[in-house]
Amino acid sequence: MGSEMCIRDSSPVALHGLDALRQIDRSFNEKEFISGAKSAFEMILSAYAEGDLAQLRRLLGYELLQSFTSSIENRIAAKESLSITLDELREASILNISVIDQMASITMHFHSVQIRVAKDKNGEPIDSEDTGAREFTDIWTFERDLSLSDPNWKLTETESTDDDE
Repeated sequence: MGSEMCIRDSSPVALHGLDALRQIDRSFNEKEFISGAKSAFEMILSAYAEGDLAQLRRLLGYELLQSFTSSIENRIAAKESLSITLDELREASILNISVIDQMASITMHFHSVQIRVAKDKNGEPIDSEDTGAREFTDIWTFERDLSLSDPNWKLTETESTDDDE
């Protein structure tokens, strides 16, 4: 009664590392990706501070866009403003690359010096002791569906720490 084990082809295929990504996307260039990620880092910080949802829609994945939109709407409702000045991007490096099915994911480490000032409705800093340049470490994950012809990566996850804490 030959009982055979059936292995289904629908289970997700997980690959890790640069070689795995290059197997699927032969045009992937690490230096170009890092350069693009640095540009995206600056554009996203600026668009978030300015409340530029049109720009954020182009750069963020759906769930992260919802989170950023909610934060921006709360800031507008409270009549608060935010300015972010990127003084220096000290490091941008790839921490991890994975491909699950056709979804590529690259996690980046950014080490930067920024001035972030939130102001109340009267234009006064909300935290007057927190207006100088500080170091930040950001871990951002970008994703791209390799089955689509769209070459653009979208930011899908962020984690940020203030290095002074």
